[in-house]
Amino acid sequence: MILKHPARTFFIEVGLFAAGGYYLYNHVLSDEAKDQLNHMFDTLKTSFTKISEVTHEQDSANQEQEKKAAEANRENVERQWESLGY
Repeated sequence: MILKHPARTFFIEVGLFAAGGYYLYNHVLSDEAKDQLNHMFDTLKTSFTKISEVTHEQDSANQEQEKKAAEANRENVERQWESLGY
Protein backbone atom coordinates (compact mmCIF):
# COMPACT_ATOMS: atom_id res chain seq x y z
CA MET A 1 0.00 0.00 0.00
CA ILE A 2 1.37 3.45 -0.93
CA LEU A 3 0.41 5.10 2.38
CA LYS A 4 2.90 2.94 4.28
CA HIS A 5 5.79 4.73 2.53
CA PRO A 6 5.37 8.51 3.01
CA ALA A 7 8.62 9.37 1.23
CA ARG A 8 7.63 7.38 -1.83
CA THR A 9 4.15 8.92 -1.75
CA PHE A 10 5.67 12.39 -1.55
CA PHE A 11 7.92 11.80 -4.57
CA ILE A 12 5.06 10.32 -6.58
CA GLU A 13 2.88 13.35 -5.77
CA VAL A 14 5.67 15.78 -6.67
CA GLY A 15 6.27 13.93 -9.94
CA LEU A 16 2.59 14.00 -10.86
CA PHE A 17 2.34 17.67 -9.99
CA ALA A 18 5.41 18.51 -12.08
CA ALA A 19 4.14 16.44 -15.02
CA GLY A 20 0.76 18.16 -14.83
CA GLY A 21 2.39 21.58 -14.72
CA TYR A 22 4.59 20.73 -17.68
CA TYR A 23 1.58 19.51 -19.68
CA LEU A 24 -0.48 22.59 -18.83
CA TYR A 25 2.35 24.94 -19.70
CA ASN A 26 3.10 23.33 -23.06
CA HIS A 27 -0.38 22.34 -24.25
CA VAL A 28 -2.99 24.49 -22.51
CA LEU A 29 -1.57 27.97 -21.96
CA SER A 30 -1.59 30.54 -24.72
CA ASP A 31 1.64 32.25 -25.75
CA GLU A 32 0.52 35.42 -23.95
CA ALA A 33 -0.14 33.48 -20.75
CA LYS A 34 3.28 31.82 -21.04
CA ASP A 35 4.93 35.23 -21.46
CA GLN A 36 3.10 36.58 -18.40
CA LEU A 37 4.07 33.52 -16.38
CA ASN A 38 7.71 33.85 -17.43
CA HIS A 39 7.64 37.56 -16.55
CA MET A 40 6.20 36.70 -13.12
CA PHE A 41 8.99 34.17 -12.46
CA ASP A 42 11.64 36.68 -13.60
CA THR A 43 10.17 39.27 -11.22
CA LEU A 44 10.17 36.76 -8.36
CA LYS A 45 13.77 35.81 -9.10
CA THR A 46 14.82 39.48 -9.12
CA SER A 47 12.97 40.12 -5.87
CA PHE A 48 14.55 37.16 -4.10
CA THR A 49 17.98 38.22 -5.37
CA LYS A 50 17.52 41.74 -3.98
CA ILE A 51 16.24 40.42 -0.66
CA SER A 52 19.20 38.05 -0.46
CA GLU A 53 21.64 40.89 -1.12
CA VAL A 54 20.06 43.09 1.57
CA THR A 55 20.08 40.33 4.18
CA HIS A 56 23.69 39.49 3.32
CA GLU A 57 24.67 43.14 3.81
CA GLN A 58 22.85 43.22 7.15
CA ASP A 59 24.56 39.99 8.23
CA SER A 60 27.95 41.50 7.37
CA ALA A 61 27.16 44.65 9.34
CA ASN A 62 25.97 42.58 12.31
CA GLN A 63 29.15 40.50 12.23
CA GLU A 64 31.26 43.67 12.36
CA GLN A 65 29.26 44.97 15.33
CA GLU A 66 29.60 41.64 17.10
CA LYS A 67 33.37 41.61 16.51
CA LYS A 68 33.69 45.11 17.99
CA ALA A 69 31.55 44.18 20.99
CA ALA A 70 33.52 40.98 21.55
CA GLU A 71 36.81 42.88 21.38
CA ALA A 72 35.56 45.48 23.87
CA ASN A 73 34.33 42.72 26.17
CA ARG A 74 37.67 40.90 25.94
CA GLU A 75 39.57 44.09 26.83
CA ASN A 76 37.22 44.70 29.74
CA VAL A 77 37.74 41.18 31.07
CA GLU A 78 41.54 41.55 30.73
CA ARG A 79 41.42 44.81 32.73
CA GLN A 80 39.36 43.13 35.41
CA TRP A 81 41.85 40.25 35.69
CA GLU A 82 44.74 42.72 35.84
CA SER A 83 43.00 44.67 38.63
CA LEU A 84 42.74 41.41 40.55
CA GLY A 85 46.47 40.83 40.13
CA TYR A 86 46.49 38.18 37.42
